[in-house]
Amino acid sequence: MICSMLRGVALVAALGSGMGAAGAAQAKTTLDALECRLSPSNAQKGWIARDYLVARKGGGIVVADGITLALNKGKPAEVEIVEDTEKRLTIRWRLATSDSSGQGAIMDYRLTYLPPMGKVIVGARPGGYMDKFEARGTCKPLKG
Repeated sequence: MICSMLRGVALVAALGSGMGAAGAAQAKTTLDALECRLSPSNAQKGWIARDYLVARKGGGIVVADGITLALNKGKPAEVEIVEDTEKRLTIRWRLATSDSSGQGAIMDYRLTYLPPMGKVIVGARPGGYMDKFEARGTCKPLKG
């Protein structure tokens, strides 16, 4: 259910922005969008979502998941492209949050997709701490 909801939100944001074959042709990986399913455990303490949608938007990429949408006012996050080759797509983004007492925190996220194997790794690290949460799963490409 969440994956289909994410797909609708992110694909409208990305593919509806005028990104077509020309935008995809400039990229190293040939994806329009990815639908990813991870297997997070309780060890991630709720900082890594189960479902992610990654989509091209213009010359960039956006990511949508339940955590990002909740912390980013219902919008996918625009991400920094770290690496975009035929063998690997790595992106990162930062989300600000606060707890019930108003104490602010920053979470740094990193998603790596390995197209030849269809595997994905998502990591989350709270700003200023050594802790790192990580989950693995698989992605399937979606065409616009």
